[in-house]
Amino acid sequence: MIKELRRYKRSATIILGLAGIAVMAAYSLCSESSCTYLQGSMLGLDLKYLGMLYMGAVLAAGGLGKNAACAILLSLGLGVEVFLLGFQVMNGVYCPYCLAFAAVVIVLFAMHLERIRPSTAILFAIIGLSVFLCLFSGSATPAYAEETRIPSFGNGPVRVRIYTDYFCPPCRSMEQELEPIVIDLVRRRIAAVTFVDTPVHRERILYAKCFLGMVTGRRDVSQILWARAALFKAAEKNIRSLPDLEAFLGKRGLKCRYVDSSQAFETFGKHLRDDRIDSTPSCVIEGPGGRKKFTGAREILRALTRLGEGA
Repeated sequence: MIKELRRYKRSATIILGLAGIAVMAAYSLCSESSCTYLQGSMLGLDLKYLGMLYMGAVLAAGGLGKNAACAILLSLGLGVEVFLLGFQVMNGVYCPYCLAFAAVVIVLFAMHLERIRPSTAILFAIIGLSVFLCLFSGSATPAYAEETRIPSFGNGPVRVRIYTDYFCPPCRSMEQELEPIVIDLVRRRIAAVTFVDTPVHRERILYAKCFLGMVTGRRDVSQILWARAALFKAAEKNIRSLPDLEAFLGKRGLKCRYVDSSQAFETFGKHLRDDRIDSTPSCVIEGPGGRKKFTGAREILRALTRLGEGA
């Protein structure tokens, strides 16, 4: 097959190069619907767009008949693909778009290898691998799973669900006393604590999306509470638009990035129905002794304090 392709090298290079760009374009469109498997960048440039630029360079070199230059580019690309394939194998997560693009690079490399010495190809492949080894930044977490993670922390035997609304004055007044209690419950592994955003006010949806964006990928409960405190402050200042909220959070070193919140909101809704929540703040403590609901700041703080003292 490679011999046949070599007979029509320029045409095959153009066709395969366009196929590689099409694969990355499809990958980019799919990621908008959270169906990408891997995310990565080099020097801040997303790998999807880097792949398009790279394949465009290969197309230009091959289309102009610069076969030696094309072979060097493909040797670099082969080294990069060895790194990226190894990254997928190590993490046990495979992206079909990445694999298809790698196949295009490998076929093109095989077509153009005869134009340079094997030692030169190996050298540039090592350079490509080394550059990515130093500059690559990526995540193997499936994007949808990461984006829809609800803010639940700790792994204790008791489950605690705390229902609050950032525009609710009693919730705001409770937050400062709540923070050290929650940190203690989580770090002593007494309880798994879940924060459930409760849409009492219409503007709450905007705050819920920002909160989910800020907590995605974070595991330290103190960081989560810091994000909650900032949102309570924003609500206190009656901030109601996304640009104003982003600016307010940015001054506190927090970034309100977009995540697909649909699945998290479905989980929130299920908790609200199951726990029959009709006011904020509310708290449900579920453990070996059954499920108990508490309402009002004082009652909630007392219940959580007793939970910590009784452990």
